[in-house]
Amino acid sequence: TSPHSSLLPSHYSTTFISNPEPSTLPTPAPHTPMGGEPVRLYVKGTIEGFKRSRNVQHQNQVRLRLDNVKTRDAVPFYLGKRVAFIYRAKTAKRRAVAAAGAPREETRFRVRWGKIIAPHGNGGAVKAKFKKGLPTTAFGKSVRVMLYPSAV
Repeated sequence: TSPHSSLLPSHYSTTFISNPEPSTLPTPAPHTPMGGEPVRLYVKGTIEGFKRSRNVQHQNQVRLRLDNVKTRDAVPFYLGKRVAFIYRAKTAKRRAVAAAGAPREETRFRVRWGKIIAPHGNGGAVKAKFKKGLPTTAFGKSVRVMLYPSAV
């Protein structure tokens, strides 16, 4: 095991942290770039609802249910991680950022960014705060929890 394995949630594999011998590393196939397996730098989650009380709801704070996070003990790894709610708008706008030297193209996809701020209950749910409030049509929709910034 590695010294960082205690920082990871229990459902994560710690084999990527250890330093294997160079002879035991797999050699990639000749025509598969970077070993062939696509790498996903986010965890999927679902928006459950706003932070609310009996009379007041806060539209910029939501409860999220993350995939494969079932207990409160797994939540501290995700605190401070960025959350992206990606949605499709009716009208196309030019992208704010384009690749170096590429023209800015029009797209209908938009992103609202937030951050995981606290656990919610003992079942692995978390609270996230967004810079701008989310619409109620976002309930039940998926979000991406980016695996950065990371302390591991």
